[in-house]
Amino acid sequence: MKKLISPFMGLLLAACAATPPAEPGEALTGYSQVLLTVHGMSCPLCSNNIDGRLKKVPGIENVQINLETGEVTATFNTELPPTRKQIETAIKESGFTLNNMELLP
Repeated sequence: MKKLISPFMGLLLAACAATPPAEPGEALTGYSQVLLTVHGMSCPLCSNNIDGRLKKVPGIENVQINLETGEVTATFNTELPPTRKQIETAIKESGFTLNNMELLP
């Protein structure tokens, strides 16, 4: 029985050691950037819209957009980090769909 349990315990412990995703209302403390994958961006007007909305989120200082890959990198003040919900709302209000959010140190 021990032989069956051991591999699974290792996976369980590894999963527990990983940083859990931030809750929607929690500030993204401990991070300084977020990499977003946004669906639907296709032109400079799209990127200007997203850039403007994200820069209105408290704490976000810089936004870089790559239209070819659909990726947006937002850098924020570590002393005033935004919440996941604020970023999601900014993308939604821009008229786009947020496919993925990856937190970066």
